[in-house]
Amino acid sequence: MKRHIFKDYQQNIVGYLEPSDDSDEGFAIFFLVVIAVAGLILYGVVLWIWEQINNWISLELPYRFIALYYFCIIAMPIKVGCTIYEFLLNSNLTKWPNLNLIISVIGTASYVLFVIMIIICLLKRLSNKFLLSLVLFPALFAMIWFVVAITWDWLFITA
Repeated sequence: MKRHIFKDYQQNIVGYLEPSDDSDEGFAIFFLVVIAVAGLILYGVVLWIWEQINNWISLELPYRFIALYYFCIIAMPIKVGCTIYEFLLNSNLTKWPNLNLIISVIGTASYVLFVIMIIICLLKRLSNKFLLSLVLFPALFAMIWFVVAITWDWLFITA
């Protein structure tokens, strides 16, 4: 009986590895590759934006203020959460390191919940269009400024 089960298992593996005539598998693989490439591109763009926001002081003048705005509303709350975690972990509140770890995780989670509650209160009080404009208007302004500056430089280039 064991030989028969093993034999069926080998046949299933061989049958699975044989090329099939269905085009659905090819489409699924293509779709997964497209999703993976899009995810990698999105990750690269988000990483580049994060670096620009954190290095806001080194940007040119109109972009510096916009990056500072996003630094204050996005990066600072995240960095404060990391600072709270590191402070509670390294302050040796107790003589047991595992308990210090638990305390730092609970303190950071409390901070995250506090920030989430503030965001929820803002979402309830303000309209969605106003909040969307608060978040997206500086980025839209930076894009328009960049396109106009590049076009202006291109129009009046000297040979």
